[in-house]
Amino acid sequence: MSSRRLTLEDLPDEIQHMILEYLSLYDWYYSFFLLNRRYNHVIKHITPVNINTKWLNHDIDRSGILISDYWVWNDRFLYFMVPTLRTIQSNIIRWLFLAPDSVERYRKQFDKRVVQIIEKYKVQSNAPGFLERELLRIICNSITIGISCILLYLIASNKTCRTVPMLLIVNACLGELICACILLSMATFVLQNDIKQIIYEYLLCVFRDYLLSSVTIVQNYSYALQAIYRYVTVVYPTHLFWQSFRFQIILIIIIWIFGLTIFLPVILIGQIPYNAINYICHPPLGVSFGIIYVAIILYIIPISRAERELKMVKNIITITSILRVLGLPFALLILMSFFTTPPKYHFRIAFIGVDISTAAVIIAAFKTTDPIRIAATQKLAALHGATIPKMIGNLWVLNLFCK
Repeated sequence: MSSRRLTLEDLPDEIQHMILEYLSLYDWYYSFFLLNRRYNHVIKHITPVNINTKWLNHDIDRSGILISDYWVWNDRFLYFMVPTLRTIQSNIIRWLFLAPDSVERYRKQFDKRVVQIIEKYKVQSNAPGFLERELLRIICNSITIGISCILLYLIASNKTCRTVPMLLIVNACLGELICACILLSMATFVLQNDIKQIIYEYLLCVFRDYLLSSVTIVQNYSYALQAIYRYVTVVYPTHLFWQSFRFQIILIIIIWIFGLTIFLPVILIGQIPYNAINYICHPPLGVSFGIIYVAIILYIIPISRAERELKMVKNIITITSILRVLGLPFALLILMSFFTTPPKYHFRIAFIGVDISTAAVIIAAFKTTDPIRIAATQKLAALHGATIPKMIGNLWVLNLFCK
C-alpha cells in the first residue's frame, strides 16, 4: 500500500460531491482555505495557516462569502470560487463567489491550472429558495392594488355611495392601496436582490419601512374608526354631529397625522437596522423597545378596539378575523424572539402573511359591502348593455346603506 497521503484533490468528482453534501456551508468555506494552501505554488501567494477571523467576518459582511448565517443564495445557480488579492494586505487571498455569467472576465487573469480548479469546485447552495415566495408576494400585492383601484373608482363614479360610511371605506381602501404599493416595491426589491445577489442597503430602506408602518397604522385604525361610527349610529342615534361628514373627516385627518408621527421615536433612537438576510429595514425581533412599540401601536390597540366597539357588524368582524389569523405568524415570531432566536428568514416568512392578509382584506371589503357590489353589478350591466332583474330587488339595500 502506498504511503502517499490521499488528498481532496485526488478524490474523484463523485466522492467529492458526496463529501460536500454532508458539509455545512461554513465547512465548505473552511475547506477551501485549507485547500488553497496546497495551491500556493499555482496562485503564487500566501494564505495564512489559520483563518483570520477578522478578515473572515469582513468577507462575510462586505463580499458575500458563502456562509449560511449571513448570506442568502439563489439555489437555482452554481457559483464559482475565485481567488483575488486583498487591497490592504497583499499577501492574503480572499474568495469571491461569482455566478457563471460573471466568471468569464476573470478567466484571463489566471493560468490554466487555476481555471481548472475554479471550474472543478462549483458551489451550489443548500439554503432554501425564496423566488416562488417572492413571486407570490408580488401577485398578492398586485391583486390588492387592482381591487383597491376598482373600489375607489366605483365609489367615486356612483353618486349614491357618497356618504359617511363610504367615506370611511374610501379611507381604508386608500390605506390598503398605499400599503400594497409599498409591499410590492419591497417584494420586487427582494426578488431583484435574490437574483443579482446584492446585499447592500437600499438608500431609502429606512424611509420605506417607516412609510409602510405609518400607512399600516392608518389602515388598521381606519377599521376601528368604522366600528366606532357604527357604534355611535346605534347607541347614540341623536348625536348627529358625531355622524356628520365634517366630524368624520376631522377624525380621518387626526388618524393620518397620528400614523405619520407615532413611528418617529423608533427612527430617532435608531431601532430600524438593515437586515441583510431578508433585505429589509425593520426593528429586530426580541425584547426591544422598537418591536414591542410597533406591535402594540400597529396591531393590538386598533384591532381590539374595532372588535370591542361593535361586534354585530359583519364586515368589521370579517376583516379583523382575517388580520388576526394571517397576522398570527408575525405574532408567533415576535413571541418566539422573546425566549429564543427566531428563524434566519423570519421577516420573509412573516411578510408573506402580511401580503396575503392585505389581499384578503380588500377582497373581503368588496364582498361584504353591498353598495360596492351593486355598483359593480350596475357597471357590468351597463358595459354589456344588459339588465339584471336581481338589481331591482336589491336597490333597497343600497338606499338603506347609503342613507
